[in-house]
Amino acid sequence: MHEIYILGAGGLGKEMAWHLEMLDIQSKGYRLVGFLDDDESKWNRQVYGYAVLGRLEEILRPGAFVLLGIGDPQYRSLGAKRTKAKGGIPYTLVGPNVVRAKNAACGAGAVLELGALLGPDSRIGDGVLVNKRVMVTHDVNVGDYCVLSPNVFLSGGSKVGVGCSIGVGATVLPGISVSKGCVIGAGAVVTRDLPAFSLAVGVPAVVKKRVPEWSTDDDSKCISASFSD
Repeated sequence: MHEIYILGAGGLGKEMAWHLEMLDIQSKGYRLVGFLDDDESKWNRQVYGYAVLGRLEEILRPGAFVLLGIGDPQYRSLGAKRTKAKGGIPYTLVGPNVVRAKNAACGAGAVLELGALLGPDSRIGDGVLVNKRVMVTHDVNVGDYCVLSPNVFLSGGSKVGVGCSIGVGATVLPGISVSKGCVIGAGAVVTRDLPAFSLAVGVPAVVKKRVPEWSTDDDSKCISASFSD
């Protein structure tokens, strides 16, 4: 029986446990052991019926799977690095009622939640969170560790750089490029390219400020260096 741990014992972690239950992982030879979390106040407690066991570095055994239950791109990236450093394997989750074109590509450790769609020639990178009812349409590229909130719509040919966070119900119009590290507010409509590490909100989306930069240099580039740098 393969062991799975969820990294992060918060709300998203609960969602991950729920998805594993919906997928009936035990019938496929997997077992959810419990949660890993750095917050000592959560240790030895139950979250969604599963124990919070402790820090990843102290609990994880080589060869076990880790499902990222973290909703921040930077910490998803860090969680994946910590997992690999301990010999763990990023777990890729494809939830119920997910629709994928036959040539859609999905990176290691990505999460496709209930009802997500990946269109023809779409590519999502490692550790990306594609939330419930997200539409990633044809020829879309999404860089590593992005977080796409529920009901996000990425129009054909759009590009989203490494480590972006896109709020609930936001839309990126066809052919638009969102550079790495951007944060897009809920309900925004992105009608023009956005520079790296921008906060953009509104309809149409307007850049309000720069957000703190963080290193994405060690993350593989799902999209070209000229765009993501």
